Amino acid sequence: MTTRLVGAVLAAVVALGLAACGGSDGKPQGTDGTSSAKTCLAPYDAGVSEHTVTVDGKRRTYLVAAPEARVLSGTLPVVYLFHGLGSTAADVMDYTGLATLADERQFLLVAPAAKGKNREWDVTGIAKGKGEDATFIDDVAKQVGSQDCVDADRQFAVGLSNGSGVSIALACHGSDYLKAYAGVATTFFSSACKQSPPASIIYFHGTGDDVVPFNGGKTPAFDVRAVPDVLADWADHDGCEVDPKLKKIGKDVERSTWQGCDDDARLQAYIVDGGGHTWPDAAVAYPTLGKTTKTVDAGSLILAFFGITKD
Repeated sequence: MTTRLVGAVLAAVVALGLAACGGSDGKPQGTDGTSSAKTCLAPYDAGVSEHTVTVDGKRRTYLVAAPEARVLSGTLPVVYLFHGLGSTAADVMDYTGLATLADERQFLLVAPAAKGKNREWDVTGIAKGKGEDATFIDDVAKQVGSQDCVDADRQFAVGLSNGSGVSIALACHGSDYLKAYAGVATTFFSSACKQSPPASIIYFHGTGDDVVPFNGGKTPAFDVRAVPDVLADWADHDGCEVDPKLKKIGKDVERSTWQGCDDDARLQAYIVDGGGHTWPDAAVAYPTLGKTTKTVDAGSLILAFFGITKD
């Protein structure tokens, strides 16, 4: 994690491919970690590269982290990663460790960049599918999804802090290309979500988060409700059983799993006792942001939830 991420987050606290693919069997892919028998060239250069789209005459950028392998034995799933307020696409790739996992697990990691001095996402607009940010995200997805050897049926969203709000707001948007959503340290539910289909969501939050309080309150971006109340809204929206199944993990993590959800939707939450405004098992811990648990690895759990597993 770069030092500028710490500065950005602390500031927020204060202020708050290529062509030529072989034949495909034509079967749609789900979230079981499999892909069709297909050999082709990787759609992006290995490592991290920057790309652009134009929205309402404005240049917007996003980063893509691609696996080292150039010749693929199957299509690549896509994970869209959204950074927090005041942070950057490069920072969140680094801090979460997902760029490294993109090579290990063979997926494309796509990190759009917010604009403006504060680099803040318009979460409420995204939930309604309105505004420049909503259009930007859709345009990025169209550009990425149109590449050869990209598995258009296995695309997912994840975010941290303000970016977590984006990821979950996309579930309210009712996107037809995203299959599951993940968030860390900011949740979201509004009236805009009520007309969307059941959504599969995995979520993480620390009870000691001073930036986005677990029990609700003011944040640098917008006011939030208590995490348990928002999760209950999602459980109701998804048609799940009211009371989740609880499991204690280690000394400081409790997992809640809601069952019986409509349309095979899945809803899970990992609550970190005393956890701060941090990514569970981040490589670098910053005490100014609170406790970083090592009991669970958010990145690996999220990818497993998405069905992106090691061979």
